[in-house]
Amino acid sequence: MHYRSMITFLCLSLLFCSISACELYVDSQNGTDTPTCGSLSDPCQTIRDNATQLSLCLASGEYEVMETMPSRMRWTGTGKKPLIKCDQKRIKAECTNANGSRRLHWEGIEMQDCFIQHLPSCLHINITSSSLLHTTLSTGLDLMEDLILDNSHFSQTRILCYTSNELLVFRQNIFTSSEVLIFSTSDRINGTRSIRITGNYFISLSVIELKMTSRASVVTNLDIMDNVHASFLYAPHPHPFPNMGHIYIEWSSSDLQDEDIDDARDGEEHPITENPMRINIDNNRLPNVTLFCNPSLSNPDLNVTNNVITSLSMQWYNAPYHPLIGSSLVRLDGNELWKVDVMMDNDRGWSLQQTMRFVFVDNIIDLMSLTSLRISQFTIHFESNTISTVSVYKNAIGAPGEDDHLIDNFFGGIILWYTYPTLLYHSKSLHITRNRINTMDLQLLFPFTNSVSRVILKDNVWIRPEILVTALRLTTTSCEVYLYNSSFSNYSSGAIIASIKRSSLFMDHISVDKCNRSISISSDYCNISISNSNMSYNLDQSEGGLALYGSLSNVTIYNCTLHNNESPHGSAISSSMKSTHIDKQMKENNIQVRRKLEYDITDYSAVVIAGPHETGNNSLTCGEERYMDVSESAAFLMWSCRPCENGKYIIGGGRMEREDKSGTECKPCPAGASCQSGLTPQAKGRYWCGVNDREELQCLLCPSDYCKKESHNWHDSCLGNREGVLCGTCAANYTLGFFTSSCLPTSECKSQWMALFCIIPIFYFIILVLLPIGDGSIWKSTSYFIQTVPLLISQGQRDQVISILASIFFNPSATTGLFRGVCIGQVDYVEMQMLSLYIPLATLFVLSLACIFIFIYQRVQERWTSSRRSYQALVMLEYINGDAEPELGMTGVGEKRTVMSRCTAGLITAFLLIYGGLVSTCLKLLFCVQAKSSGWVLYNAGSIGCNQPWRIPLIVLSGLFLIPSPLALLFLRYKLKGTQTKVGRDVLTVIDGCYREQTKYWEAVYMVRRLVIAMAYVFIIDERWSATVMRSLLMASLALHLQLSPFVTGRGHLLETICLLCLCGLTLLNGQVDDTDERYYVIIQVLIVIPLLVSLVMVVEKFTAKIRRCVQKRSR
Repeated sequence: MHYRSMITFLCLSLLFCSISACELYVDSQNGTDTPTCGSLSDPCQTIRDNATQLSLCLASGEYEVMETMPSRMRWTGTGKKPLIKCDQKRIKAECTNANGSRRLHWEGIEMQDCFIQHLPSCLHINITSSSLLHTTLSTGLDLMEDLILDNSHFSQTRILCYTSNELLVFRQNIFTSSEVLIFSTSDRINGTRSIRITGNYFISLSVIELKMTSRASVVTNLDIMDNVHASFLYAPHPHPFPNMGHIYIEWSSSDLQDEDIDDARDGEEHPITENPMRINIDNNRLPNVTLFCNPSLSNPDLNVTNNVITSLSMQWYNAPYHPLIGSSLVRLDGNELWKVDVMMDNDRGWSLQQTMRFVFVDNIIDLMSLTSLRISQFTIHFESNTISTVSVYKNAIGAPGEDDHLIDNFFGGIILWYTYPTLLYHSKSLHITRNRINTMDLQLLFPFTNSVSRVILKDNVWIRPEILVTALRLTTTSCEVYLYNSSFSNYSSGAIIASIKRSSLFMDHISVDKCNRSISISSDYCNISISNSNMSYNLDQSEGGLALYGSLSNVTIYNCTLHNNESPHGSAISSSMKSTHIDKQMKENNIQVRRKLEYDITDYSAVVIAGPHETGNNSLTCGEERYMDVSESAAFLMWSCRPCENGKYIIGGGRMEREDKSGTECKPCPAGASCQSGLTPQAKGRYWCGVNDREELQCLLCPSDYCKKESHNWHDSCLGNREGVLCGTCAANYTLGFFTSSCLPTSECKSQWMALFCIIPIFYFIILVLLPIGDGSIWKSTSYFIQTVPLLISQGQRDQVISILASIFFNPSATTGLFRGVCIGQVDYVEMQMLSLYIPLATLFVLSLACIFIFIYQRVQERWTSSRRSYQALVMLEYINGDAEPELGMTGVGEKRTVMSRCTAGLITAFLLIYGGLVSTCLKLLFCVQAKSSGWVLYNAGSIGCNQPWRIPLIVLSGLFLIPSPLALLFLRYKLKGTQTKVGRDVLTVIDGCYREQTKYWEAVYMVRRLVIAMAYVFIIDERWSATVMRSLLMASLALHLQLSPFVTGRGHLLETICLLCLCGLTLLNGQVDDTDERYYVIIQVLIVIPLLVSLVMVVEKFTAKIRRCVQKRSR
């Protein structure tokens, strides 16, 4: 590109080599000052004044110059470099020599404390491989043609030169606190010149200032490349250090008279078609670089690539246009810059036909300013940059034939300010695409233009910074703004705040969420369209989702989503535009309103539109416990979501679907719940609440320990991993278990328990067949007590007692109950109840089967035995069946029990034992309640309806057999009264053998008592009322027992009294104390254990007495 400069440089180098022969040799250590000295073999010792015009070769040593500095000096190359001192004297250098070269050439020397203030007749200066310390080199006002500083060290040195046309080369030098000032003025009419500042190293405060003046027909190539400042060795990134030196470039044109411009326009005087100023800044590490133009016929072509620069400043002033140069390019590519400042100020107004193109690609910039104070014409193209803060002030969008572009950048903060101070003719667009932005301030003020200017923001993402800022602040006059497919999130000072006049604003596919102030638009004489956008979860004290102000504007809001925005007024959409000429269309929008607002003072409005409006197919969903209130007229619209007043409720919330409204009123609060304004209805303790298809709330008392005991949200009632209607269903992966009201994890279930359940009836069969039937008061009182206790305490107390007892037996060191119940697999409530009936019913079945088998066997034997030997056959039958051993019980004096009598007595005993449990189970399976949400369901299993086919045989069984059983027992006793058969006498012994003659009917009283307590337990669902009824029944039973004394023995009377007293004590605790009070569990356990211990003592005493009698008989 710069081949001419390179050729010139090579020619000068060859010339230097051709003249490098030394005319005088000087050696301060070995030379002598004689008239003939100066040859290589006889060098001089000092530099004489008459030898300053000669070419000197200096050996190592120190030399002092008194008046005139030699213009041509070099080191001989051996030893150390020669040191030249001047002791701060003002001296001069004479460049005129014998061959007329007029050249200053220093190579390989060191110079110290010299002040060379005058270089007359020096046209060429070349300082190579030298060191200058505390030295000043000034050419004065004399012009020179070229200056070359190559591979030298300048420390605290100042160089001041005036140059004209040829080379300026600063290459691979070290500048330490030094200053180089070059004033370059070209007197050429055409051609090129080259300036190269490459590979230099700057230490501390070092300055290179270059001021150039040339005609527009002369092309100047300026290269600033591979220069490094020492501060970047320790901080490789740009940093705002104090002034560490700079490179300053200033240029101006010398042909700025009107006649010069006219000549150039007419094609006279060497016209050119390329930019006369070309600057290349590449791969530098510098603190400050300044480019200044004042004035010039054209702005330069500038290429800045791969630099790390603290401050880059570019300033253009008073730049008229060159008629044949249509544009200039300023390109920054791959740089790291802390600050970029571009300033253009054209007070002559001539540059509207010339376009500057600013292209920034892949740069990292902390602070940037691009400013045009007066009329100028330039375009910007930003792509793939990371810029913390940028401000652009322009007169127009784009330029003729070109638009402005911002693509794929990250902007921390960006200010774009466009304004037309006068009428302009072109219509261009600003494209802002795929950028990531913290905050943007966009001002487009074109009050006097008739052209259409457009701003297109598309596919941008706004990212909230740490500071409080507005995402997009928009101010326009006479402009079109298109905002497409962009997102804003978590801004605390607003997402979009627009103030527009005589403009159009189009928003499509915009997402604004979690901002304080979502979108606020103030407009006059504007067209506004917002479509397919999402404005959700925003809040503010004055604006929520969308706020509109101003007058005389057309607004369209179409297919937008506004969910859960918060504001005291118009949380979703608020329009207070004045004037009756406004046209607002709101169609196909989806609005949701948050249940709880953060503001104490609010009118609960979601949509407020003042002025004429048109709506269609909109949807609005109020939050939970909010009903929809509609106030609408031709000039006003308000949709509100208000809380119900105290004592009323609404399930879900009001809503509008395609203009169809529901949930516009509240309902009275039902029994079992409390309703406070704005709060979720609360179910009272032990209540379950549900809703029907009409969204009416119904609250029912829960089965014991199914629901929470404290007040709770109506839809969150269940305990123990339960769910569903009346909490009657176990949650997923949970199932019902034995000995607990809670649902147990299915992973803890063991199917092996079924094997135990299957064999238990066999053990019961054996026990009941072998059980003595003499005094039945012990087992009757004890079994009644054991069956009644679970009906008197709540399920929670029962679970706790079982858990504590299990812990005592299996883990005595435990301080709390660890037993959680037993489960065998996934079962529902009906299956669970059937399983609980398996053991008693299976025991009855086995006993019944045994009795039938024995009866058939006896009848078969009777057929084959004659009537004469009937008695003998009967005796033999007893021995065949293994009944030869002595009986533990007698049916009469000296009579032993038969197998048939044992079986029949065991069957009756089993029925009496299971009657209470069988009745309560059947009643629980039959007890139904009406839940409005599900119809008639089982009270204890709300997921099971009451229309199940298995309920029919259960009703028949209960109606025909269980409930009439006390009467059937009296009838059986009446039939068997006076019987002489052994079976009949054994049955009577089981039924009334333990009662006095006057109270033989007392077993029927027992059954009635069991039946009444079971019915009270099942059908009275209020625990306090149930406890009261139970207490009354048991107190009455205790009173009758004490009054009538139905038992024959005192032992039986005592045990029954203790059992009834403990049961009364349990009823006093149930319904009166809090289940969570663990102090009462000890009392409950004591009341349960006392009857069991007393009965155990009586059984042990009775068996001890029998054993004693048997021992006495054998001893006889």
